[in-house]
Amino acid sequence: MTLTPGYVAGLPDVMIVFNRTSLFIELKAPKGGPTPSQRLVMERMRECGAQVAVAKSLQEAIVTLECWGIIKRDIGQREAAE
Repeated sequence: MTLTPGYVAGLPDVMIVFNRTSLFIELKAPKGGPTPSQRLVMERMRECGAQVAVAKSLQEAIVTLECWGIIKRDIGQREAAE
């Protein structure tokens, strides 16, 4: 695999800084999972105080963002989605 100069292998796909907190989401296919380098990077990020999640669907990513307080859905939208 060729990496762009300055890029670190294993970095999550989504990176957010919110209220002085670093948040990361790795996006995967429904049956996929993090690679060994991704697991290592995510563990190091957690050790540094970052919040890190793996989402295997758009819904999982949205729920993660809700749990972190990044987004809020209207209760009517939440009921319709269920």
